[in-house]
Amino acid sequence: MHFEIHRLQDEFKITFVYLNRDQGEAIVTSDRIVIMNQGRIERVSTPVELCARSRTRFAAGFNGKTNLIDVRNVGDNVVFAGGA
Repeated sequence: MHFEIHRLQDEFKITFVYLNRDQGEAIVTSDRIVIMNQGRIERVSTPVELCARSRTRFAAGFNGKTNLIDVRNVGDNVVFAGGA
């Protein structure tokens, strides 16, 4: 599907808006990704930038739970499960 979308975009020289809930497909098919949270735009980014630098916990969740680490401050230390 994404090859056909890119082919049509190249042929007609127009911008496409493609609504998708599949994160993997969105990353493969997009030049820009818009993440929405409860009807509001949370982040607009390129796929590479989105994967490398999520600015909010919600946007990081777009990439998967493995990107989220629960931490807390204890004095001058940052503590998380398994280390500090």
